[in-house]
Amino acid sequence: MKQKIIVIGGPTASGKTALALKVAKEFNGELINADSRQIYKYLDIGTNKEVKTEELKDKNYRRSARSEQSERRGSPQTLSDMTIYSIEGIPIHLISFLQPNERFDVYSYQKEASELIKDIREKGKLPILVGGTGLYIDSILKNYQFEVGENSQELDNLSLENLQELLKKQTPETFENLNNSDKNNPRRLARLIQKSSSTTKLSTPPLDINKYEVIFLYPEYNWDKLKEKIKLRVDQMIREGLIKEVKEVLNLGYSKDSVALQGIGYREVLEFLDGEIGAVEMEEDIVHAHIQYAKRQKTWFEGKGRNYKLIKVNKDNVIQTLKDLGL
Repeated sequence: MKQKIIVIGGPTASGKTALALKVAKEFNGELINADSRQIYKYLDIGTNKEVKTEELKDKNYRRSARSEQSERRGSPQTLSDMTIYSIEGIPIHLISFLQPNERFDVYSYQKEASELIKDIREKGKLPILVGGTGLYIDSILKNYQFEVGENSQELDNLSLENLQELLKKQTPETFENLNNSDKNNPRRLARLIQKSSSTTKLSTPPLDINKYEVIFLYPEYNWDKLKEKIKLRVDQMIREGLIKEVKEVLNLGYSKDSVALQGIGYREVLEFLDGEIGAVEMEEDIVHAHIQYAKRQKTWFEGKGRNYKLIKVNKDNVIQTLKDLGL
């Protein structure tokens, strides 16, 4: 029997998170982030982590039996074993877990999200994938197949000492620049080894065979109102301290070339800080970039070639819609 999951995708500023929280509260769900910008630490304002995420304090929260058994065996730490954050008491995974200079490809997302879906289902809860990164969502729904280097397939079986020695051998400078916590984090070491020793690419074509029973919810929106919402959101980001956020990340020692700082909003602020553009132009450029991104998302999700079965909902009818579907 296929595992049931909810997917909530759509353009930026269309209200995905609000829908996801409402569904999770009604149907005992947990969220899995599918936004490629919200995976980074320290970057909250510019990535619009819509409500403040906090470390989950609920002592009754438990991981799946599979994760707990893995930990007892001393297996390398997986992302599902890491700090869990919550929004309004609802656990959310794959958010704020990477440094701004770390890369995280679609293969890595598929691997971690698939593991989390299993973990959440094993607890008798409903996995809810929410975000606007189409490739992340596609990798799950269409069961993308990847060609991965041999070394990365074997890393899970290596001890901490073996991982340390392997990284030292491959890229000694990278190892020496790690802090003590990272040097003793098997998952972190494995990611760095995989990045330096293997290539990961999508097999052609994807299987396009869904191993999940998917309900794809798509927020109803008016395009003109969405553009106005984006303008207001950007204005709010700047007032709440977007420029200060960028300065703080730079003060932590991260380069302007860090992958997370190349995203919408951050690259424009960097241009402003470098004196290349003024404050007004910076804000206009950020708004324009977000609107163009929303257009691309709209094309991705609504395009006929994707073959998504979108169920358009709003905050008033989403719960009844799901009940009518037998959830």
